[in-house]
Formats: sequence, structure tokens, C-alpha cells
Amino acid sequence: MNDCATRMVVASFKSGPHRIYFVGGCVRDAILGLEPTDIDFATDAPPNRIRKVAKAAGLQTAMFAARHGSVLVIAEGRTFELTTFRIDEETDGRRAKVVLSGDLEIDAFRRDFTINALYADSSGNVLDPVGGLPDVLSGTVRFIGDPDHRIREDYLRMLRFFRFAATHGQQHLDPDGLEAVRQHATKVNTLPKERIGSEIVRLLAAPQSADCVRAMDRTGILELVLPDSNPDGLGNLERREARQGLAPDPMRRLVALSGCDVANMLRLSRTEARKVARLRLGKSLDCSAEQIARRFRQFPGEAASMALLRAAEDGTEPDPWLAKRVSHAERQRFPVRASDLAISYRGAELGAKLRELELAWVESGFALDRSELLGTIGGHAGAADESRGLESG
Repeated sequence: MNDCATRMVVASFKSGPHRIYFVGGCVRDAILGLEPTDIDFATDAPPNRIRKVAKAAGLQTAMFAARHGSVLVIAEGRTFELTTFRIDEETDGRRAKVVLSGDLEIDAFRRDFTINALYADSSGNVLDPVGGLPDVLSGTVRFIGDPDHRIREDYLRMLRFFRFAATHGQQHLDPDGLEAVRQHATKVNTLPKERIGSEIVRLLAAPQSADCVRAMDRTGILELVLPDSNPDGLGNLERREARQGLAPDPMRRLVALSGCDVANMLRLSRTEARKVARLRLGKSLDCSAEQIARRFRQFPGEAASMALLRAAEDGTEPDPWLAKRVSHAERQRFPVRASDLAISYRGAELGAKLRELELAWVESGFALDRSELLGTIGGHAGAADESRGLESG
């Protein structure tokens, strides 16, 4: 947190009467020796004063959430969020009406977890109003104050509880917090699906997420957000990922975890939804790992994911030669171009014919050359249908 842009933001406040502190995740991560992904600040300066201070220092600003006291400050092309100390005046489980404050401790006690309520001044001195430092060092995720009260303020905190346990908690979940989640689990249905999806995806991106997902299952919240889930299936996949040295892939893990319509239930992006559909299709296809490697060669890494999913489901290990087969398949270049067919085909028919020929080429083990492929035109209607199915998935 000592780069030029960050120093510029901090320096802009040094000569004035207002205080500015690093806050939240960046402080927590710095204590753990991790590189912060986002740097946020808290200050006793009101939003209009933040803008004036930043402008005087030659920095650009943008109102981010004025009613919540947040201003975006831009320095050296980087964006920082500066938020005035606040207190919640009204909450309904989804939204909060806040009142600006000049008190750091009041601001700290309105936050969600002890590990997220740490502050640090420009000299690196850590302020810990709620006793979060021991929890950071022990890897314990604990609500600030009464867990029941914290959850009723914002029901999304139930999902954040498990997400932070996976990313920073070393699986240490406060028992009182777990019980409070169990009591309020049904309130998760009041949250927007995209907010639920964001938390689930971020949880599954953690190196070890299966234990936290099992804890979610015990509280009843997992069945509500992802019906018919299989935490053991996720655990089987994670163990094989570790043995293969593969980084976590949230979409691969979603396929192992749940057979329901996750794309709709979690409001996944179009790209994410298509990837989930391909992985699910590849996992279920009745063909060899080598055929999967060939057929899905245009999606780097996904053939290996499909084989891993199948192995996790079957209780076996992935084909040890799969990586070489995938690498070989990815290096192949389809010899037919659209211009080769442009005389006879147009528009959608042209695309369908190209897919038909490419699938025939793939199924030949990339052995058919351009002249042989062009000589087969009209003989692969079934392959074309299957190719269209793969594309739509």
C-alpha cells in the first residue's frame, strides 16, 4: 500500500484537519502478508470535503454513492473509494439508511465481521476498535457484536460469512454465527439472485471451499440457494484438483456441486452460463477422454476440467496422458475456411456447414486434410446436428 497513487491520496489529507485511514480488507490482507486487491479509505471528512481536498491536490473525483458517503478518487489512473465514517439509522435486511459521523469507533461497530473492521494510519499503525486483530491472525470469522443483529441488518452477510471463511478464515467459523445463520437462512430468498451468485462464485474461487459449503449445508442455506447440491462431489473434485496442481475454477466447481439450473439461479453472466453448459455436457458425453480433448479443444482448459469432473464423479483419477492430448488438440488448425464454401453457402447455412466439417475433422483425429473435407460435403448431417448442439451449449 505504498505505491505512488496511494501515497498521493494519503498526502492530500496531511495538511488539513481531517483524518484518513486505510480500512477493511486492505488492512487485513497487509497484516497477513497478502497483496491487497482493493485499497479503501475511511475518513471523518464529509463527501463534499473529500472532493475539495482531492481537487486541491490535483486528483479527479466521482460521486460513487453520495447518500452513503462514498466518493471515488482517481490518482495515477487508479480508483480509490473514500467513505465518510457512518452509522446505520435504518436497516431492513437489504438496504441501510446511513447517517454520516465523525467517529471512527461508531463506524467500526456498524461493519460486518471483526476481520473487516481494522484501520491503519499512514504510518502503518493499526487501530482495532472491535478486537479483530486476533481473529485475523487465528483465521476466525466472527460477526461484530450480536450475530443475530448483524444478520438482520443485511441478510447478504450470511453468505459473506462463509465466503470469508473460505478465503481468510481457514475454515474457522464462529459457532454463534453459524447458529444465527441457521435461524435466518430462509431470508436469503429476499436477496437479488445476482448478489447471491456473486458470493457463491467468490467462495468457490477459494483454494479450499468444500468445508465451508458443507457448513452452509448444515445451516440449511445451501439447499435454498442451490437445491439438490452435493458438497461431497465438490470435495471429491477439490482433492483431485490439488493432486493435479490445478487452480480453483468456480464454474467447474459449480458443476460438481449442483445439478440444478445454476445459471438462472445465480444469474451467471452469459459467458459463465455457456461455460457451465459445456462442462456439464462434456462430463456426461459417452465418449473417451481423448474424444473430449479433441471436441472441446477450442476452449482452453475445459477438456481437462471435463475429465476431472468425470473422475471425481466416478471415484477415479483423470487420464494421466490427457494434458498431452489436450495440448496436441489445441495446436491443430482447421484447414477449411469460410471462403472455401462461400460459393455454395450463405449465412447460417455456411456456419452450420463449417461446424459439420470441423466436427468430422476432429473425429478423424485431425487426419482429414482440406481436399478430403471438401469432398465429404453433404455426408455429415448427423454430425452437423451434434455440432450445433455443442455450440448452443
